[in-house]
Amino acid sequence: MLWLAAQGMRCSKERVARLMREMELVAKRRRNRPVGTLRRKGAQGAPNLLNREFTAEPAKCEMGQ
Repeated sequence: MLWLAAQGMRCSKERVARLMREMELVAKRRRNRPVGTLRRKGAQGAPNLLNREFTAEPAKCEMGQ
């Protein structure tokens, strides 16, 4: 509608909606993309003040049986 108004044409939302329905046009929807944490180059992680161990043992099962 803004484009039409810039061209000097006046029309309502309802008219645009009706014409779009008649022409089987639909608006392209924007997708929400997940935003993750971005690190700066050379940034260091927080120190391990509690001296916790963050390693896991491998699973003890065989795949495919």
